[in-house]
Amino acid sequence: MTQAGSPPPYVNSGSIRTVVDESYRGIWHAEPRISSMGNSANLLGQLEHHAPETDPGSFGICFANGKGIFIQQLSNLTGSLRRALFDSIPLKYRPAFDISDAGTEIRSTLFNSTTKALGSTFLPFLLTNGDTNETVRLVLHAYIVPNLLTGVFIGMNGLTSFSWSSLYSLAGPVFPFGFHGESCRFFGI
Repeated sequence: MTQAGSPPPYVNSGSIRTVVDESYRGIWHAEPRISSMGNSANLLGQLEHHAPETDPGSFGICFANGKGIFIQQLSNLTGSLRRALFDSIPLKYRPAFDISDAGTEIRSTLFNSTTKALGSTFLPFLLTNGDTNETVRLVLHAYIVPNLLTGVFIGMNGLTSFSWSSLYSLAGPVFPFGFHGESCRFFGI
């Protein structure tokens, strides 16, 4: 792994359980793609460590058609650059930036266009189990992409170390995840 800087992948807070960690798995997508607008968050994640000027570090996650996991690096969509999710993590806690994935083409099938990844990282973030109210940590391999329309995009067809699906109820969307024989249900927004 070629890295810019060497912060730890994540700092273990001790009381938060890690339910999936892709740091030690070979994660590779032959053709990473986003097959959706990818701009409508349907789940809320939280950074374990975030910049003091942000809210509690919450960010939108869009689950939709695609292959791979992507994180927003910066955004210039409104005419002025603004800090995005990856850049909002303080350097002390920011996960290593792997530049060996720089230039990987990310296909946007909806717009019939491509963009190039700036690199990749192992992104640690928190979700709350809707059934037990337990906060759990996930560490996922993510391509760092400029001008992504949401904080994190998770494609339905990606090769990951967990399984997930989506259900819709009167209370809203529900995302059942499976981690090595264990399951959690996360309630969407």
